Amino acid sequence: MMTDGVSVTPIGNERVDRCFFESWPRDSLDQMTAAIDPRQHMVAWLMPGNPSMVLIYNWAIDRWSRLDIDAIGMFSGFTANTTLEALNTLYPDGLDSMPYSLDDPRFSGGDPLFIFVGRSNNFGILDGENLPACFQTGFFSADGGNHSRIRSARLLGDLIEKASLTIEGSHRLGDPSSGRVVRDITLSGRIPLRVNNRYCALRLDIEGGAAWSFIQGFDWDIVAGEGR
Repeated sequence: MMTDGVSVTPIGNERVDRCFFESWPRDSLDQMTAAIDPRQHMVAWLMPGNPSMVLIYNWAIDRWSRLDIDAIGMFSGFTANTTLEALNTLYPDGLDSMPYSLDDPRFSGGDPLFIFVGRSNNFGILDGENLPACFQTGFFSADGGNHSRIRSARLLGDLIEKASLTIEGSHRLGDPSSGRVVRDITLSGRIPLRVNNRYCALRLDIEGGAAWSFIQGFDWDIVAGEGR
């Protein structure tokens, strides 16, 4: 739930609530830890496991995401001020060579952080290469409920490698999947496809270490499918 001090809004209903309580009984909620990053408009809850599950909610865009990570807890923290020793490393020619003043905000620290606790009671932040990622949809109609053929797709984002797109088709929502197509992301961004169905479900799998920062969706090349 989310409150602005006046009203209360259910942010997990029909989105994450059911999935969460199917995985975690209510008598285990004392194991949960949480943290907030007000600058990024995010709040996160961690339930320890193998791996642990972190549910992250961005209240600015009203979206949820999930992170699987090897950690037993998390809490909020802040970056530290830059010390004089660190400044000497950054500017070995001396403080006079600095293009900024010592009271510049970039040296003051205070940026919010999510800090995770490892199984050896060590602490760390999310840094380094991108982890493997997955974007998945439920079944949807590509052409307003009509039978359609998807000939290609173009990824709208800055990802150009180390990823694959899986499409499953179904003639009716209650039917089992009638086929699966898997294609790799090409350097041109265009993904050739041969999908002929009324409903489709997508899964975009991104390998660890892939260089990317945002995914908006796909631009489809769709034509009318067979039918009467």
